[in-house]
Amino acid sequence: MAATPLLALTLAAVRATRAAGLCGTGRGRHAASGRAGQPGAGRPAARLVTAAELRGALPSAGFGLVAAGLFAFPVAAGLPGHVSAGLLVSLPLAMSMGAAEWMLIWFRRRTQRLLRSTAEPRAFATGVRLALLAALLLYLAVTAGLTAAVAAVAAGTRLAHPDPTVLPQVAAYLAVGGAMFTALLLQAFGSRVVPLACCALALAAEAACRGAGVAAQLVACTQLLIGLAGYAALVLGSATRHAC
Repeated sequence: MAATPLLALTLAAVRATRAAGLCGTGRGRHAASGRAGQPGAGRPAARLVTAAELRGALPSAGFGLVAAGLFAFPVAAGLPGHVSAGLLVSLPLAMSMGAAEWMLIWFRRRTQRLLRSTAEPRAFATGVRLALLAALLLYLAVTAGLTAAVAAVAAGTRLAHPDPTVLPQVAAYLAVGGAMFTALLLQAFGSRVVPLACCALALAAEAACRGAGVAAQLVACTQLLIGLAGYAALVLGSATRHAC
């Protein structure tokens, strides 16, 4: 658990250093001549992180906390059946992040092709929404398949004894996974406040209605998925979102 983030940080630092070196080699002479004679030239920046950057990071940090709450609250609250369901879906949801990343890249490439080949805004919006629907359904299908495989392995090795009574809890977690995929896709296209607000409302609804058990979680998570998917279909249909 400790080695994984350390390895990720090391790889990211190596990649960033290498990229900075390549950029610096390509424009080093031009930048040096352009800064010659300017006050403070060659001195490092006073701060590594500015206050504006910290404020800009708040929505992402808040989203991370709320997303963790959506996954952990049913187990932490001790709702019936969520411990076994959480064990069954935690590994598939973690494994599905690779598929989610690939689908996000596929969606971006698909929308870029539509942007180049479609001149009619309405046709572009329709194509984007179909691509969004395809990516979301494919993610849910992959995650459901991974969950079924993990349940089969767990039952075969007698590590767990899944039964049909955990299906509502598993469905709720799958809805959360689909909502997180949609939220990450929205954030990739510059929309961060709405996913944070929707996830916070869903978590608050779960906490307020925890007496209803899995029904409250299933309704809240399904509504979250539908709401985020509808918002994504609305805002991502605009060509300006894909101009970069």
